[in-house]
Amino acid sequence: MNQDNETRYRFEGKDLLKEVAPDKRFFLRLKLKKEDGSEDIEYEAATIGKVWASGGPDKFYLHAEVKRLNDIHVREWKYNISESEYKDFQMNKHSRKRLQLLTKASGGLIVVRKNTASKFVGIRMTEELYEKLSVNAKKCNMSLSDYCREQISGNKTYAALTDEETKMLDELSKLRLDFLNFRNALLGVLKKIPLEERLHYMIDGESARVWRDHLKQALLFIDDFLEKRRGR
Repeated sequence: MNQDNETRYRFEGKDLLKEVAPDKRFFLRLKLKKEDGSEDIEYEAATIGKVWASGGPDKFYLHAEVKRLNDIHVREWKYNISESEYKDFQMNKHSRKRLQLLTKASGGLIVVRKNTASKFVGIRMTEELYEKLSVNAKKCNMSLSDYCREQISGNKTYAALTDEETKMLDELSKLRLDFLNFRNALLGVLKKIPLEERLHYMIDGESARVWRDHLKQALLFIDDFLEKRRGR
């Protein structure tokens, strides 16, 4: 297949899944033969890298880079798709639709499922470390298990907003409206002032003094809010 015929609408499978369903992940739906001849279904976690389509004029394909759980290699899997599906992939930029095209093209081999915590790990720690983790988890409004899981995964955790900070955020929303009102009022006034006098009006003009003082207080308020967040 000529590379020039491939669509440029490539995407990263793992990034797309994080956007559409952050609490889920890709699995391979494997059929396993049992000793009695019957089939059993097993789901194996997998990572999906780049996904793209190629085609024309008579055959069309959907490609996916797949890394299986115990495989160090990333392998390209290719599936036959119809011309209409090929065009859908080109034209449709919605992440959910493209995800559906991928799972459908794989014939049910690639599926998306909730990433359940099925393994249990128990560890011993000092009283001091336990207290530290418990306090940090409480600050983030998280259970101790969820907090530790996020830390082990390398994800950042953030302290939840206090009641005071929530009120401050409400005040910030009101300040945004004040800024917009000031901007609109200023634009209306400046249109009537000669260009060479506008800067002087904004810095020293008596009628703009109230707005300048108000904006100064607003900026001090924002600094205070950010400083309190940094100190937590």
